[in-house]
Amino acid sequence: MELLRTRLCEWHPVGIDALSIAPPGRAGPRLAVGRANGALELWDTETWHLCCSSPGRAKRSIRSILWLPDSSSEGSSSWRLITAGLHREVTEWDVSTLEPVESIASGGGAVWMLCRQSDLVFAACDDGSIRVISVEGGAGSLMYQRRINVAKSRLLCVSARDEFIYAGGSESRITKWSISSGTCEGSMQVEKTKEAHTLVWNVVALADGLLASGDSLGLVLIWDTVSCSIIHRFAQHQADVLALAASADGRTLLSGGIDAKIACFAAQGSNSDRWVFRSASFYHKHDIRAIAVDDTPSSSELDRPFVSGGVAGRLSVHLPHDIRRSPTQAAKKTFFRPLLCSSFSPLFQKASVAQESRLLLCQKDHALELWYLQEPKDDVKLEGSGGFDPADMPEAQLLLRITLTGTDGVAPTGADASNGNGDHICASAISQDGSLIAASNMAGTRLFHLTVGELQVQQEKALPKALQIPSRTLLFCGSGLLAVAAWRSSKLLLLDCAQLKVLATFEKEHSAPISLLAAGGPGGEWLASADLAGVVQVFSLDGLQHHARVPLAAEGGIPTAIGFDSPGKHLVVVTSTHSVTLFDVEGQTLAAGFSAPISIPRKILAPQARVCGVAAPCASMPGKLLLWGHSFVLSATLSGAKQQKSEEEASQVNWNFLKGIRHVLALTSLDEAKWGRPLSSDAARAAMGVTDGKSKKKRKSNSGAALAPSGAVMALSLEVSPEAAERSLPVPFERKRFSK
Repeated sequence: MELLRTRLCEWHPVGIDALSIAPPGRAGPRLAVGRANGALELWDTETWHLCCSSPGRAKRSIRSILWLPDSSSEGSSSWRLITAGLHREVTEWDVSTLEPVESIASGGGAVWMLCRQSDLVFAACDDGSIRVISVEGGAGSLMYQRRINVAKSRLLCVSARDEFIYAGGSESRITKWSISSGTCEGSMQVEKTKEAHTLVWNVVALADGLLASGDSLGLVLIWDTVSCSIIHRFAQHQADVLALAASADGRTLLSGGIDAKIACFAAQGSNSDRWVFRSASFYHKHDIRAIAVDDTPSSSELDRPFVSGGVAGRLSVHLPHDIRRSPTQAAKKTFFRPLLCSSFSPLFQKASVAQESRLLLCQKDHALELWYLQEPKDDVKLEGSGGFDPADMPEAQLLLRITLTGTDGVAPTGADASNGNGDHICASAISQDGSLIAASNMAGTRLFHLTVGELQVQQEKALPKALQIPSRTLLFCGSGLLAVAAWRSSKLLLLDCAQLKVLATFEKEHSAPISLLAAGGPGGEWLASADLAGVVQVFSLDGLQHHARVPLAAEGGIPTAIGFDSPGKHLVVVTSTHSVTLFDVEGQTLAAGFSAPISIPRKILAPQARVCGVAAPCASMPGKLLLWGHSFVLSATLSGAKQQKSEEEASQVNWNFLKGIRHVLALTSLDEAKWGRPLSSDAARAAMGVTDGKSKKKRKSNSGAALAPSGAVMALSLEVSPEAAERSLPVPFERKRFSK
């Protein structure tokens, strides 16, 4: 197989500013993640996979997230999701679709933190006031009630307990206020230097009426809220403490900040007045902005799962046990390396390929980048070390950068351009011949005609009204068809791009918004779709009708990738539990010999690693599949596989793990008839002594392509270089080292 690795478009990791985990009683994803670009995500806390996400918006940042029980719902597992941030608004979200259902202005500028008490939500605002918002009206009801003037400068944090709220900010103190009367009942002065005030970044309530605070001096202080005095002072951090989190019983405290250290404190004995420093974690390399504790019942109150994140954008999952090991192995170790999730979004940071025209469409937050990958002039010559000569590699050229400017135009602009209306792009696609581009943000879906020779992009203004809606995913399929999955509903529409007519609309087949689309078949006659509820359907593009529903295991997780094998007879569905289902489309049943899902072994793939896509190499190798994610590429040979009864029998499927792969945001198999010949010729392979799919043991690829010649199998991957990802992050904090 010849893997052409390109690093054309520099995607950047998006930082994490807020985390919140719903109580264990809630069904469905419980972890809410607020990103620095205004995106809100929901994660499954069983498999630690991203379930759904909002696209975000320019000049927005979610700084605080609240889960509230829905008093208007009869079910005890129904919860509301409310966020706020520096964009000066408090927003409630539809948990099923992550669509804003209600939003009100804070009236006090940027909102740094939210907290709740009963049916009241308190917002710490930039103007030094606490804005009180009532939520007693049920889902979709946010009613401004009153304000409490706390300080003359900004408030950074707020916490509520019983009849009081505690607020801290930029005046080196924490104040105690009565909720009913709005009067100040006490003040707690923190340490400060002579040069400037100390910033109180975070406060959190603990057990037995205690309060914890984290400030810009790196101190974690525990207060007696009755006497407003310090009872414990911990100097475990060397810089600002930005994040605090406490367990539900208030006896475990976690802190993190600019020094990239997570410190754990715990109450000793039955009396919570005595607190001790317990342990520290140094797995982060950059600022920690948020920490959240999972209050799922645990065997030990000191060993609770928690998650953390910061400016690097990588979600770290800290577990009291290691799910990557067996129970026997886990019992021998008490502290484990956290599970690290990708810092890139599999939903919005992606790319598509037009093989016939050798065009690459890269989707970023504000713009689409169109690249052209030129054909190599001659056969690529192999150097003595086994790598390609970079001078012989095909050159890439940036043709256009396209931004969406509302529903009536498109503007190819310079490198510093941003989206005119602030909405981030949520879906994009390019046709195989490169003549059509489809893109969508929350303002609607657009269709563009592309003339590569003249570098012109023209928007189609006669698009049917049914398609002038935001799309969750787009795909060119069949003969001149565009599949559009609506963002707000479960609709799937098929557009004839030549006649600009909607040929079919499917609504009843899915009960949740569609998140994945794949086209295939011997003649390209099948279209597969997967929704947020985990349902996978297959449609016939010839008959424009529903064909079959793919049977998936009840506890098989949600689909994260779907695709067809090279002959187009089988649909491959990969779920968040790393189970692979093969479905015979024509027979409307599971593939012969695969009556049970195939499990990817844990020793090959970490449980939190997301399979983002499926690629079939070529028709001459029907048993080969490529499964890829942001940090891996897996090759699977399924021709000799049998039904698995246990994970030990997974060895019957031949898995090959390609090492050295990082930050892969797209991978597609290449058809030689459309893309062109492979980079390396048979003569070049013979010169290297490569025969029968085997190469010299010491041969390594030191350039943009990896060569493992086993037939005319080609694949193209779009990656972000580790150097580019690191350049987008701030300089890591340099901890001081103290000698004894």
